[in-house]
Amino acid sequence: MYIKRHAEQPLRAILAGDKVGIILGARQVGKTTLVEHVLADQGPGAVFLNLDIEADKARFRAAAALAPADGLRSLGNPAVLAIDEAQRLPEAARIIKGWHDARLPAKLLLLGSSSLNLLDQAAESLTGRNRKLVLPPLCWFIAEVAKRNALLGSPGELFFWRTRAQSEVDLVVKQGSGLRAFEVKWSPRRVSGRAFRDAYGVVVEPVGPQNPFVLDLIEE
Repeated sequence: MYIKRHAEQPLRAILAGDKVGIILGARQVGKTTLVEHVLADQGPGAVFLNLDIEADKARFRAAAALAPADGLRSLGNPAVLAIDEAQRLPEAARIIKGWHDARLPAKLLLLGSSSLNLLDQAAESLTGRNRKLVLPPLCWFIAEVAKRNALLGSPGELFFWRTRAQSEVDLVVKQGSGLRAFEVKWSPRRVSGRAFRDAYGVVVEPVGPQNPFVLDLIEE
């Protein structure tokens, strides 16, 4: 099931512009799904390369070894070229810069799940040549919780929790003396939440395909 996102319109604006698009966000936040959905509305002609996959990485490197026009031709002359997990290849931003500066007839997108790494790579190479779109973790879920909280007169306080050791909880809700914590896992992986449980004595509850919305999250 696809969940409509507010990020669709900014992405369409990036695709209509003349700069490299950089789509940032944590794993499982829906970057690839968002891009695929928006591109499907624009018809065929997009090529996705996932640099987590060695065959795709080799294909990208082989194209980069050619002159820009020949490199794009080797990939099928796509209208849109999307490089997923771009942080996996440190020279990806430099390669895309060369293709952008060659004014190739293709829209270039870099998707990255490690935003700091990708931003470091792009900082110098793509300065003035890019537009960024950041997808916050599970913005649809947090937005729904925030909306319900506002409709009820804001009885709850909403927080994001992170330790110096990078342990994270996506959403913490404090209402009165009560505390609940939630971690969204769209893939079937167990939620640990040990650091939060040790700190506050509260078990982190999973949110996933079987329970995407916790209706009793905010009490009236």
